[in-house]
Amino acid sequence: MKINNFLPRKMLNRNIKNQNNIKKSFNRLSTGKRINSASDDSAGLSISQRKKGQLNGIGQAQKNIQDGISLLQTAEGGLKEINSSLQRMRELSVQAANDTLTDKDREGLQNEFSQLKNNILTIAKETSFNGKNLLNKNHKLQNVTSPNEISDNKLNDSPPDLKWEKHLPSDVSINSIELTNDGDYIVGGNSGGWKFRDSNSWLAKINQNGELVWEKDLDRFDDYNRINDISKLDQDKYVAIAESNNDRSSTIAYIFDSKGNILESSDLYHATNDVLYSIESKGDSFVGSGTQISSLVIEQFDSDLESEKRAYKTHDYIGSYYGYDIQTLDNGGYMVVGEESFTNDPNKGFAMKFDEELNSEPLWEVKMEEEAFTSVKQTNSGDYLALGQKGLYKIDSNGENINIINDNINYNVDTRDFTGDTIRKTDDGNFLIGASEKMHKVDNNGDIIWEKEMPSGENLVRGLQQTNENEYISIQKRNSIAKFSHTEETTEPDEPDDKNKKKYEDLVIQTGPNSGDNFNISLERISTKTLNINDTSIETQEKANLAIEDIDNAINLVNSERANVGSQVNALEHTNNNLYNYQSNISDSLSQIEDADIADEIMNLTKEQIIQESNISALLNLKNINDQVLEIINYSNNQH
Repeated sequence: MKINNFLPRKMLNRNIKNQNNIKKSFNRLSTGKRINSASDDSAGLSISQRKKGQLNGIGQAQKNIQDGISLLQTAEGGLKEINSSLQRMRELSVQAANDTLTDKDREGLQNEFSQLKNNILTIAKETSFNGKNLLNKNHKLQNVTSPNEISDNKLNDSPPDLKWEKHLPSDVSINSIELTNDGDYIVGGNSGGWKFRDSNSWLAKINQNGELVWEKDLDRFDDYNRINDISKLDQDKYVAIAESNNDRSSTIAYIFDSKGNILESSDLYHATNDVLYSIESKGDSFVGSGTQISSLVIEQFDSDLESEKRAYKTHDYIGSYYGYDIQTLDNGGYMVVGEESFTNDPNKGFAMKFDEELNSEPLWEVKMEEEAFTSVKQTNSGDYLALGQKGLYKIDSNGENINIINDNINYNVDTRDFTGDTIRKTDDGNFLIGASEKMHKVDNNGDIIWEKEMPSGENLVRGLQQTNENEYISIQKRNSIAKFSHTEETTEPDEPDDKNKKKYEDLVIQTGPNSGDNFNISLERISTKTLNINDTSIETQEKANLAIEDIDNAINLVNSERANVGSQVNALEHTNNNLYNYQSNISDSLSQIEDADIADEIMNLTKEQIIQESNISALLNLKNINDQVLEIINYSNNQH
């Protein structure tokens, strides 16, 4: 007798399949997606992933376009300011063309005219986006994606050209130079020559064209007087230290502004043979190094010329210390270099490091036989470059080693005519060194990048400064001041020919999700040379008339470039609008593939749940039938 079969097993398998369908429906309803795994729709999954890649690419392309628009707006802002300068230059040209003016009158107009030309160059060179110069440099082919990618903008590594040289009166000697907020120069030294009861401490302001703005002889304290060093304090204030000498020496300090007004002065020591040779500002205070009788002195003063703290290094033998230069260190403390003199033995050059509190004993010191150090600067690695009579030295950060690294760079003078302003750190992290008759640019290892001989056969650089990225100013013994510049011919690359112009000038914006979806930004190079006003002047009535036409042409060129920039901004905005349409259509298409039909899934879920309940009920009924059959069989057996 057959009392069972495979019907329950079949119904159980059907129930498992039904549960899987319910699980899949629940998954689709919870995620809202029709495709949650490759098994749901392998072909649809592949298509949807490609479309997602397109959407992600579109999103980044929209950011790229906004970067490109920002770049163009930055360029347009620079062009707007250049146009303002040109408009003012035209106004000056019209004024200078009036024959009621004399050529002397036109000199003042020419000064402003020249400043405006320099301003055009400055704007063109400094208008940049993300480190990329926009108006004054050819661009290599590259993508603009985000402001995190910054390109290098190095200083020109070829020697600068002499821009101008000026000689002050023969009885003037310049010892120090400092930059002003308006781009001019404060210089200090002495007038009247270094003669008994004739020399005066002397200050002057020189403009960017080398012309004297003002000069001032300071009160004579003793028989010999001269400014040793100048440093800039906060705001528009400067401090100068002067040496006053007859049978003794003392240090006079002056606080003054850029107009030459003496705000405060003081004899710092009121005592015997005390001289500061070098100072360095620290906000409103300053620190100086020099000699006091025979000891090395390092002292910090506040803005009222009151002493805040000092250190003395006493000489152990018959002789004296002379602190020719001091540097405030980034990590705290001070580095002082100079000369240790002896009555009967050769002199020694020394370098000493003092702590921030100026305790009298240095943290360490090194010395070099038959030498004198005149200037010092800390390198990027924490070591020190020191200039001596025999060469350029490198001192390690802990003072354990000192080595001459370049004997071609030296301050070889026979007299104590030293100055601490002959090593300056440049904007690109290298160093400018004035050594004897040459100016050098060296790297942190002392290797020469370029060198430039001083004009007029001057054999002693007494101070120098970097005025901006491509210009330097130097003072030479005794009364010469010279300006050097990486001129446009030196710093600007040659104009590319028409065939290669786009290759080297265009910036490429990735404006779509696919390769080749590019937009080329083309910007013309702007400078006084490309605007054809490099040699334009208004020094005479005839030149002023010509200048009007030249500037009109330059204004037309700038306005044309502004229109070019504006049209490219509009083009990028249209491209961006098109991307929004593309993005919307791709999103709709992706939704049709990926998104679940909620109503359909609810209906499927309800259907599967009903089927599941029917299967469970049928299984239970089959179990009851089997139980009834067994009962009948058992009852029958019991009757027999």
